[in-house]
Formats: sequence, C-alpha cells, structure tokens
Amino acid sequence: MGIVNASDKSNHKKLDYRIADQDTGSDPEYYSFMSSTDYWYILKIGVSAGTYRYVSGTTDYSDAWTNRASHTYVHWGVAF
Repeated sequence: MGIVNASDKSNHKKLDYRIADQDTGSDPEYYSFMSSTDYWYILKIGVSAGTYRYVSGTTDYSDAWTNRASHTYVHWGVAF
C-alpha cells in the first residue's frame, strides 16, 4: 500500500485536497481527502474521545479507504 514515507512528507503540505469519502455511521468517524496528484489522507475522528489522527499516502487510495479501520493513525505532524 502507498503509505507515505518520510521523504514524501513535504510534498503533502503543498497540495490542495478535496474531500473524497466519509464514514460517519459510528465512532470513530473517517473522512478521506485526495489531491489532484493522487496523494491522499484519511482523518480518523474519535468522537467520544475527542481525538483526531491521520494516515496519508501516495498510491492505492481505494485499498486504503476500504481498509481504513486497520491503519495505524498518528498526529498531523507525524503523518505530514
């Protein structure tokens, strides 16, 4: 899967993202965002815990979204 490695992180900060998908039917909630260059990230919101965590990548968005519950989510500064 195309999870971002450290050398790719600076590119993510420079891109414009648009919302792609959302899953708000339970806690946690998930929102995904994509750039025009196919970079993506998924935001996981722990509603009851009040947490916001991220995973980001550069390829395989469809697989990443399908398997969103199994990723390791981290703070914004770590994901980007």
